[in-house]
Amino acid sequence: NMQTYTVTANGAAMQLFMRGAGVQNPGFNASESPVGIYVDDVYFGRLATANVDLADIERTEVLRGPQGTLYGRNTISGAVKFITRTPGDEVYGDASVGYGNYETRKLTAALGGPILEGKLAGSIAALNHERDDGWIKRGTVGGRDLGEYENNAVRGKLHWYGSDNFDAQFSITYIDAENDGYNGIPYGPSGQFPGSNPGRPLEGFYKTLVTAENEGFGDTDQLNTSLTLSWDFGGVTLKSITGYSDIDDEFGFDLTGGGSELTGGAFPAPFFVDSDSNNKTISQEFNLSGEAFDGAVDWIGGVFFLNEDGDQLYNPGRGGPTPIFEDVDTETDSYAIYGDATWNLTDRFAVVAGARWSRDEKDY
Repeated sequence: NMQTYTVTANGAAMQLFMRGAGVQNPGFNASESPVGIYVDDVYFGRLATANVDLADIERTEVLRGPQGTLYGRNTISGAVKFITRTPGDEVYGDASVGYGNYETRKLTAALGGPILEGKLAGSIAALNHERDDGWIKRGTVGGRDLGEYENNAVRGKLHWYGSDNFDAQFSITYIDAENDGYNGIPYGPSGQFPGSNPGRPLEGFYKTLVTAENEGFGDTDQLNTSLTLSWDFGGVTLKSITGYSDIDDEFGFDLTGGGSELTGGAFPAPFFVDSDSNNKTISQEFNLSGEAFDGAVDWIGGVFFLNEDGDQLYNPGRGGPTPIFEDVDTETDSYAIYGDATWNLTDRFAVVAGARWSRDEKDY
């Protein structure tokens, strides 16, 4: 009941399905996933750039079912949460080196520890993931094999813990991902091309016919920051979670896989899809949590706000017989109040009740 796929648009994009629900066109700014992705409790709404490598991760949580009475955005079918390691008084360091076929290599490194003993700690993590030899052959058009990518990421994190009842964590991440994107394998209907057979690739499996000027591509740059503040009032915890992201994303591909280059093709010219988008998101959440009745009841309540502002120049059909242009501006304001309580009747049986009020305002 959980599946992930890369998508047609950009090799850095993903489809994410849980309990049968997902979105198949995350390359559009207006698309929203019913499965939420969170990094350190900050919501990431753009699946177009969510499929990124991460380093120095403490754990990953897969939470099935509606999560809207517990935190953040009102996602219908579940959430995936990445929790990064928080530095403290202990010095740590780790690194990994991986190598695979098609000249694939992955390097990660992380270092963390105290800056001011007992008060302030910091960490830095970095990642390089590359594939330098493509696996998609070029067929009779010739040229380099396609399927290469390079992903570089770096994250810094600061942790203030010099008070008995106050804790602060700040992180900043920069990611640069480039790839060959989608490059289709053209199939030939019977009689459409000389010597073609129904349902078979024109020149064999994993052989594309895209020309050098129509090679697929993807290019993503993103900056993500988060600030989490926590106050402990003796059994009740107040938490503030602030997030900001700025994402630039470009992709392009020939939808025909180069098949239109042959005489009598289904399209008289390459059907090249082109997109250039930017998305800025800021979110703010406040919540209170604690216990009641000597630990028999766990409860949480909070408020959430999100503003997402994006623009996208989308051109499905560059070079085709009828060029199409879509210049889209999108903006979302989302407001929510939520609350949830768990009554632990025994060690193995509990009753949970929750409620949420949401209001979304969208301009397109």
